[in-house]
This record gives sequence, C-alpha cells and structure tokens, in this order.
Amino acid sequence: MEITVTKKINPTTQISIKFDEEGDLKEALLKATPFMQMSGTCGACGDDKVILQARQTKDGKYIYVELYCPKCKAKQSFGEYKQPKGALFLKGKWEKYTPQPQA
Repeated sequence: MEITVTKKINPTTQISIKFDEEGDLKEALLKATPFMQMSGTCGACGDDKVILQARQTKDGKYIYVELYCPKCKAKQSFGEYKQPKGALFLKGKWEKYTPQPQA
C-alpha cells in the first residue's frame, strides 16, 4: 500500500512524502498521520511561516524533528514510536520559547 501526503508548510514551502509499506495499510497510515495533521500555522502566535526542521545531536545518536516558528520561536516536536521504526507522532502543544537566565 502506498500513501502520498502533500502538505503546504508555509507560503513558500510544500512537501510531498511517500509512504510505501508493502501492502500494510495500517502501518502506512500510522507513518503518514502526523504529516496529515500538521496545520501549517504556529499554535502559539498563529503565524503562517512555520518551518519543518530536523536537528541531530553532536554524537549523531539522536535526530529531533520539529515544527518551528521563526516569529515567536515556539516549536512543536515530533516523537518516534518504538515500532515500526521511523513512525513519528506529533507531541502535545506548541512550546513557547523562554530564554534561559544568564549565569
């Protein structure tokens, strides 16, 4: 089974992702669902210039995927299911940026 999700991230960016799970419709839908749920607007300030980004730790052990708002610096993170590998889910609410106090 193949599912293709095309989503407008912001006014200038659109992504298409293909999920091909060798005939398993449920697994393909599980992997496609978080991308179908993305709204394309910041959940904190409502701006429509949201960015989909990924970051990797210095040791290369972990990759973090998130929606990021350049206007208010809020983000909404993705989590990863243990099985099947690579299946993501959107974590809760948008988190507002709060600067850390200088020591």
